[in-house]
Amino acid sequence: MLSPEINKTYNRSLILVCNGIDEDTLAERKIISDSPAATRKVLGLAKVLSGNGVQVTVVSMGRGKTNGSMSTYSSKAVTVEGINFLYAPFSHLPLWSQFLTVIGLFKLILSFRKRKRISVLFYNRFPAYIPSMYVSKFFGFKLFLDLEDGYYESIKKETSIKKFYAQIVTHEFNRLCKDGTLLACRNLKRFIHTNNNLVYYGKINNIETRLKFTGDKIKILMSGTLCEETGLNLLLDAVKFMRVNKLEWASKFEFHVTGNSSEKNDLVALHNEKSSPSLHFHGRLSHEKYKSILRSCDVGLSLKPIGGLQAQTTFPSKILEYGEAGLLVISTDISDVKMLVGEGSVILQENNVACLVDQFKIIANNQNEYRKVAIRGQNILFGACSEDIVSIDLIKFLFKRSTAKNG
Repeated sequence: MLSPEINKTYNRSLILVCNGIDEDTLAERKIISDSPAATRKVLGLAKVLSGNGVQVTVVSMGRGKTNGSMSTYSSKAVTVEGINFLYAPFSHLPLWSQFLTVIGLFKLILSFRKRKRISVLFYNRFPAYIPSMYVSKFFGFKLFLDLEDGYYESIKKETSIKKFYAQIVTHEFNRLCKDGTLLACRNLKRFIHTNNNLVYYGKINNIETRLKFTGDKIKILMSGTLCEETGLNLLLDAVKFMRVNKLEWASKFEFHVTGNSSEKNDLVALHNEKSSPSLHFHGRLSHEKYKSILRSCDVGLSLKPIGGLQAQTTFPSKILEYGEAGLLVISTDISDVKMLVGEGSVILQENNVACLVDQFKIIANNQNEYRKVAIRGQNILFGACSEDIVSIDLIKFLFKRSTAKNG
């Protein structure tokens, strides 16, 4: 069994249970899909706390979409950007993979049983966590939930089986994680039963100071999971509209799209079509290559459709990535985006091509003005989410005396 190294000089220790996965492990395990944004948020959280006197160990499921092979991978320990990661075993055989994850997490948490003053933060409500939550509770660890979305609340309205399943999962997390809830956005407060709560969007550290809108082209980035639910189709339809109508001003734009996508064929077709505005589909990139493209762009898109539970119970963490890099943020009016960034961003009030294309035209004709908006947005985000500010809130949230509700 792996033995986590906990420095006994630390008075505060945190186990962060999640599915974050570093690039080397992703390649080694031949995982064909993952969530880089979730990994970056987890790693950012761990680094904030580690830099402020907390011994942090990330315990990860280390899993993703299986490829149907017979390959199985053992538990392992690695260091990622100075943070200790312990990975549960993983297999590409679906049912066996689930079993390995549940047992692997349980054994990794069990290995901390002789440690004192341990807090455990569970990143989102994965059912595979539940046995590990039981053992954490048995050994007297403080249990916290990092709630990233309202997924289970949304499926409570579906078929009876799904509804029953959602009720079980939410009940167990509410019952066990009584020491506090970290919330991805304010609207999630209505789903939780703890008094000790903190809204945490992420953190900004080293801001990019290079001026935007200074090149021959206005470079626009869309990144992350690429699908209809994240607004990919809106962008594709807008690019097609500008090309079909041969809009002269649209030649000023150059679109860059990165990430995994179920619409890969459409993206490749637009990439290969020699037309204006150009669109470059990069697929999933390494962190360093992604950062290079991010820094080179002027505008960042977050186009999750307005309306529906998920739009109001998730927060696009890419907003902070864009702001940190100095990009102008264009976002649909969802979640806490408008409240957080406000006049330092462009907020779209409708989910339609005309609205998005009209905004592109305005930006093309007013680049100096939108450079100022981008700078304003970066300053707003840094003022709200700088490492110095969020570290104080996180320490108080995780290590103050519990105010959990009974029942």
